[in-house]
Formats: sequence, C-alpha cells, structure tokens
Amino acid sequence: MKKILLLFSAMLILLSVNAQQEETVFGKSGLRITGAWGGSTTNFTAFDDDYAVLSGGFGGVEFNRFLFLGWGGYRLVDEVRFANLSQQDFDLNYNGLMLGFSSKSHKVVHPQVMLLTGGGRARLADQGGTDRVFVVQPSAGVTVNIFRWFHLSLEGGYRFVNGT
Repeated sequence: MKKILLLFSAMLILLSVNAQQEETVFGKSGLRITGAWGGSTTNFTAFDDDYAVLSGGFGGVEFNRFLFLGWGGYRLVDEVRFANLSQQDFDLNYNGLMLGFSSKSHKVVHPQVMLLTGGGRARLADQGGTDRVFVVQPSAGVTVNIFRWFHLSLEGGYRFVNGT
C-alpha cells in the first residue's frame, strides 16, 4: 500500500511540475493571433465650411480577439474650395500605425476604439511646396459581427493635423 501511495504522490508531483510552464508574450498564455483584418474606409471632413471626402484602407492582425495592430492610409478625393485663395489645388494624404481595442468581441454588437497615428503630406499649389504633416486620429464606435470573417464598423472620431 505504501508503494502505491508513494507512486501516486510521485505522479502528482511530476504532473504539477510539468503543468507550470513559462509565460511568454507570444505563446499559450500570451498574445495569440485570432484574425487578420483589412478593408476600405471613407471619412468625411470639413475645410472652411466646405465638406470633403477622404478615402483609404487598412490592414492588420488581431490578437486575443481584443487588440488590433495594423497600418492604414487616407487620401483626399474631393476638390476643396478656400474662399481667400485663387488657386484651389489642395491635396492631403497620410498613413500610419493603427492600434485598436475591442471589448466583448464575441458579442454580435460590441464597442471598439481605434487610434491611427503617422505622417503625411499637405500641398497647396499656389504656395509652391509640400508640407510634411503629423496626424493623430482617434475614433470610437460599434462593430457588428455579420459572419466570423466579415465585420461591419461605424466609427466617429477627430483628426488632429500638425505641421501645416
């Protein structure tokens, strides 16, 4: 009986030692890739009370169904009219790192926050040059899980542009 109890105790000790694995950033208990997402986006903006459309896209990887890390970019597609300038050729484009968080992403409808930050260029033809700009674009919204592989989001945010 003592031998069986000793053997059983030894097995328990070996199992508990084997169960204690080292935690890592990318591993069983760390970050794991749960999806890859990409798509096109449309933003609306205003310049001197004139509305314009920015079009772009993004792509990235989802970790643990709550963290998104990717890259996105936008370009002004509408003609912008400035009242005090005769030459109206204005262009804005930018791209940068995207970082997003989702809460309760297993639910059909769930909240999401996103931050895009990066550089770009603004150009006004009659000024004879291009300005490098730095853009920070935070947003918040809701995401609807249509299928496992197709999500639809509606977000609102603000674009801070520095350097013009």
